[in-house]
Amino acid sequence: MYSIRRNLLGLCAALALMLSGLAYAQEAPAPIQNLDDAFNRILTYELGQDGAAMEYIIAEVRRVQQLPGDREALANRLAALLHTEATFQCKLFACRWLFVIGTEGQVDTLAPLLIDATYSDMARYALQAIPGDKVDQALLGALQAADISLKAGLANALGERRSAVAEAVLAEAVKAALAQATLAGPEKAYALAATTALGAIGTPTALEVLTPVLTAADRELRNRAVERWLASADRAYANGETDVARARYEAIFNETQPEYVQRAALEGLVMTDADGGTARIVGLITGENPAWQHQALAYVRRLGGEGATAAYAATFDALPPERQEPLLLALAGRGDAAALELMVRATQSPVEAVQRAAVAGMGSLGNSGTIDALTAFALAEGSPLQETAKDGLSKLRGEDVDAALIGRLEASTAPATDRLLIGVLTERGAKSAVPALLAVAGARPEVAGDAFGALGTLAGAQDVEALLDRLIAATDPAVRTRGEQAVTSVCSRAPGGAASCAATVQTRYAAQAPEAQAARVSLLNLLSDLGDDATLPTVAQATADADPVVQEGAARALAAWKSITPIPDLFALAQSANAAVAGIAFEGYVRLLRVASPRTPAETLALYDQVLPLAIDKTQRLALLAGLSEVADLTAIERVDAIAAAGDAIDEAALAREAVRSKFYVAKASSNEADAAKAFDRDIDTRWSTAETQRPGQWFEIDIAREASIKGLVLDSSRSASDYPRQFEVFVSADGAAWGAAVATGVAETPVLELSFPPTPGRFVRIVQQGTAESNLWSIHELRVIAD
Repeated sequence: MYSIRRNLLGLCAALALMLSGLAYAQEAPAPIQNLDDAFNRILTYELGQDGAAMEYIIAEVRRVQQLPGDREALANRLAALLHTEATFQCKLFACRWLFVIGTEGQVDTLAPLLIDATYSDMARYALQAIPGDKVDQALLGALQAADISLKAGLANALGERRSAVAEAVLAEAVKAALAQATLAGPEKAYALAATTALGAIGTPTALEVLTPVLTAADRELRNRAVERWLASADRAYANGETDVARARYEAIFNETQPEYVQRAALEGLVMTDADGGTARIVGLITGENPAWQHQALAYVRRLGGEGATAAYAATFDALPPERQEPLLLALAGRGDAAALELMVRATQSPVEAVQRAAVAGMGSLGNSGTIDALTAFALAEGSPLQETAKDGLSKLRGEDVDAALIGRLEASTAPATDRLLIGVLTERGAKSAVPALLAVAGARPEVAGDAFGALGTLAGAQDVEALLDRLIAATDPAVRTRGEQAVTSVCSRAPGGAASCAATVQTRYAAQAPEAQAARVSLLNLLSDLGDDATLPTVAQATADADPVVQEGAARALAAWKSITPIPDLFALAQSANAAVAGIAFEGYVRLLRVASPRTPAETLALYDQVLPLAIDKTQRLALLAGLSEVADLTAIERVDAIAAAGDAIDEAALAREAVRSKFYVAKASSNEADAAKAFDRDIDTRWSTAETQRPGQWFEIDIAREASIKGLVLDSSRSASDYPRQFEVFVSADGAAWGAAVATGVAETPVLELSFPPTPGRFVRIVQQGTAESNLWSIHELRVIAD
């Protein structure tokens, strides 16, 4: 396709190449003496030569831009270069800067070049920015005289300038094109450019020429005409010529045009209708064309003048159910409460989809007066409208909606209604509901847990005391749990963080009577959740309480503590005569040993040594093994062995040993060695891979950091299920140099490869991948060495 844009892009590319040569001069010639010297030097300029002369002239161009006399003189001098024996690059340079400072004074110099195939593009470029009829006449004259190969570019230039003087010549070109059976090559390029130019000129007579092109047989020509026709209509609309724009949109809103054109024209018609498109949209809604019905519903959401909502709603009864539903949804999206009456009526439809859309519309358009109707739908057990109604209650607008919902909650005597209203108020973020929710939490046991759940979201730090009152008074364990969660949630949002509430909770704990067993335990749980070490002595002291239930509660609070501070207290409790307390403390002690801390591995093992003798069952031994497997100290294996001696955790102990040892493994690989450690980092979601498809000779080697009797491997690539090695060999070595014969060979067929082979003494293991897989890498997500 020929166009000014294309030709200018080509010109700019050439200019870029030319100017890039400024930085690559091979020699440093003598400095430029003056402007005459610069002009003399550029006559012979070629790409790659020194650009100092050009830089000198560019500086002069910038100097004279606001000096009319000097500007004209410099522009004439640049134009004069075009009719010399100067190089092409020199002339290109001249045109580039004539684009910046050119005037009508250079038109006569540039005009002859417009019909020269070598210089036409650059001449048009220079003329393009010069205003005035003289340029238009020069371009028109060139268009009439030029070879067909140049006409498209000239036509585009005239179109860009909206030169009405060219209208007749361009019209002749378009008419001639319509008379031809087929169009191709430069003739077609000219016809397309002429069509574009007439559309840009946009006069009534120019568009009259385009009218038959709107239905032309040549699709490309037709599409170009339609595109420009639409642009002219949009331009007329933007200029306030509504009647002109509407007539142009009407001309292309017909079945002879592609659907996208009709849609664009329809959009224009709706925008230019005197009533904001209301009548037209109503006609489309009730019409027979499904595509336009769908488009009309999109317009319902956002277009139409005064009374449009009522007009659209009035079409409802005439529509079949499958069109009633989208109409209701569109009206809801419009956001005009004038459609609310229809929504209420439509809830009585026998069609479920219509009912659902109506209920949703009530939520979008309703107000406090809609609460009762939506509540009834939301409480109808088994109704398919329940969730839609609940969502609608959450979306109701109006300053009085929250107050109305709160009033209904306060007056309610039905737990189902309570739960509904509590959930809706929570969803709405109604902080004004906090007093009512506190009252419900204290007076309605059936829904107190729900109220606490809402308070955890809506209450603030100023409500903590009131929350604690309700929690202390609660008798149901499940409700107390919800209350504890609510207090913790509210405190976590307090300005000073969760710990800022701890002193308040501690004070309330101290004020409880000994017989307030449940309240005391809940407050101890809260102290644990808030995690302020300053309150730790209170919890530790409670482990010696006269009430065994409080003792256990205190032990659980310590076991769940957020910091490692309670470790000594838990160790002491793990030796308690109270089996329940000892078990809780043991579990908490081991849990806290696994929490990140500044201890060294040796210090951590010393703490394990304290508790190892206290393990009394398999569950506790498994907890110890899990913790020891995380310690980066090979002597942890000695503790693992001691636990394994009990005989009930043999397999788990083997895994723990391997986990400890793997922390000291060193791996090498034939490729991607930086990721090698990911093959044994105990994280199945990370991996080492070859980073290339499988081919023979790829290998992965691991140093297990000790001499051992190696008897098996597990290679797990299950997270990359097709990346198992297609064929493999396994070698064992004592020094990583002499490998001997393979201890195992085979073909893998599953993502998890489990190998057993005769025990072989060594320290190094190498797996060699000998297969081929054109589409798969070789990956190891987790590797385990089985060794004694």
